[in-house]
Amino acid sequence: MDSIRKKFEKNKIYFGIIVLLGILVRIFFILKVPCEPISDFQKYQEIATNIFMGKGHYYLGKPIAFQPMGYPFALGIFYRLMGSNDIILGKILNVIFSS
Repeated sequence: MDSIRKKFEKNKIYFGIIVLLGILVRIFFILKVPCEPISDFQKYQEIATNIFMGKGHYYLGKPIAFQPMGYPFALGIFYRLMGSNDIILGKILNVIFSS
């Protein structure tokens, strides 16, 4: 039983190292690779910015029902908590969600 426990503890350390390396690679990528919001990225950014500014769930100046609220709402609240709607904050939130 002790040998199984030791292997499990050893694997937890390896798992933690792998997760940490994955987070570091993602952070390096978001800091070094420039990108422009297009398609869904642009839509989420605009809706989240509207939520951040207190304008609600709007896209292109109109309220929308076809776009689910989940991610844009979480992004807008995160922007509000951080005090900015900078795209890099959205990328950091993605790192948090994917880790």
